[in-house]
Amino acid sequence: MVTVVRGQIYAIEFNTSTEESTISRYNVELCSWETVLTSHQGCRVESCVVTAGNHLYVFGGKPPQASEYVAKAERFDTLENKWEEIADMQQARGCACGVATQGKIFVARGRKENIFLPQTCEMYNVSTNDGNLLEA
Repeated sequence: MVTVVRGQIYAIEFNTSTEESTISRYNVELCSWETVLTSHQGCRVESCVVTAGNHLYVFGGKPPQASEYVAKAERFDTLENKWEEIADMQQARGCACGVATQGKIFVARGRKENIFLPQTCEMYNVSTNDGNLLEA
């Protein structure tokens, strides 16, 4: 997964065999990727990655070797180069889409087990570190 944080390109790779995630940043001057951090945190496939402020947020997905989606959420601080625990989502989900706007992150749709979640959305408040489940 690739995203832009404050004008810099970041990528998150998930290695399920080592159960690690690798955060890389693209160095424009050298035309190459530099590894920022490899860690066991944030390693979930089919997760939703959203950028807000100086952070990469990772919501839901499946941990390595797991068969079910989780409600786990965490963020990577691109200034401190470290993972931080945040409030989990209200509902386990994977393959969701997300967007950040005005201090809030919306994670919508996705799947829970083999069921699509077509009319659910969660709103995470960046400043208060809490979320609400919104249903249509």
